[in-house]
Amino acid sequence: MNVTFITHSNKFYGANRSLFNLIEGLQTYDVNLQVIAPYIFSPDANSMSNHLKEIGVPVYNIPLSWWVSPSTNGHFLKKRRDAFYHLLSNFRHLPKLIKVVRAWQTDIIYTNSSVLPMGAWASYFTGLPHVWHLRELNDLHYEAYFDWGKWIMLTLISQAAVNIYISETVQSYYQRSGRAKQYVIYNGVASIGQFDSLRQQALHTLADKKVYTFAIIGVIHPSKGQEEAIRAMALLVRRYPNTRLLIVGAGDTDFLKGLISELSLDEKVELWGHIDEPYKAFFAADAILMCSRHEAMGRVTVEAMAASRPVIGYADGGTVELIEDGKNGLLYRGGPEELAHKMCYLVGNSEKGRQMGAYGWTLAREKYSIERYAEEVYEVLSSLMSPPVSRTNY
Repeated sequence: MNVTFITHSNKFYGANRSLFNLIEGLQTYDVNLQVIAPYIFSPDANSMSNHLKEIGVPVYNIPLSWWVSPSTNGHFLKKRRDAFYHLLSNFRHLPKLIKVVRAWQTDIIYTNSSVLPMGAWASYFTGLPHVWHLRELNDLHYEAYFDWGKWIMLTLISQAAVNIYISETVQSYYQRSGRAKQYVIYNGVASIGQFDSLRQQALHTLADKKVYTFAIIGVIHPSKGQEEAIRAMALLVRRYPNTRLLIVGAGDTDFLKGLISELSLDEKVELWGHIDEPYKAFFAADAILMCSRHEAMGRVTVEAMAASRPVIGYADGGTVELIEDGKNGLLYRGGPEELAHKMCYLVGNSEKGRQMGAYGWTLAREKYSIERYAEEVYEVLSSLMSPPVSRTNY
């Protein structure tokens, strides 16, 4: 089975880390893999391409343009200009993509994100089955809108051979009647062996700390809720002054710095920026915050479970599919006041928090291993194996 994966970015963040885990798992099966990724415009030792090359997976860099824009705000003509630029750029590079697909003797084309249409186009011109792995809630989470409207995007998605969704929440966002077979497959975040190793590391870092520590981990973005976490922290320290908050992730922190100073939290909140090894942050914390209002699944939530940390999550989106309230974490609704209330509970009940972390680890090891992830995807890919019929010569 020869599978060509198409990814939307060369940054080694959430969607690409999940793809990398999948590829790691599929390497134990009879599958030959190659990945097509955008060009790297600036050197980055931690790029997706470099990670793939380290495990022997061939990577081809082709210019790929997203067919989403950051916002509907702005000048109408500029938005139309950008939409046509994305369209023409993709059509310009489509022949090269098709050439690589055919040269590899590809059996299945596999697109790793909704923000790229080129996998669907290459599928049309080659007659090869197309798998669309849908991972994001674009307009809800990132205020990113499809150039030609969501309706056209949904129509194209519905014509794939298979749609894979990372949660039931994502399925309900994208699903539309069509020929595509539908599967919900949750991401795997660690192998069984890695889960066992993480548990041993967790046991060495679970002793009571002098300062009870929360962490919120993810790209700095309004949708991720860093502001809410800071405001909740301002309420928490009134009752529990011996606490702190770690904010971990890449992005512009100027606003957050101003808010921290305004709320006199300079000694209570630390901005770590991006770190290559996220478990360093998990093990530095006693509990993790997931404040996103529209999380597609929540890889950070599962990684926190793998690190035996309880999670306080906003009761929305994919988060409610991962957190069993009171068992592996706590769910909250409302704003900073409700979040602070849940944080107070964990600070005052540290043993209960450790019990939640242990249960979360057991649950994650069973449901979110790379082995389980790869096996489910492999079964989907195997179901598509039949001699493809080319419908059009490009």
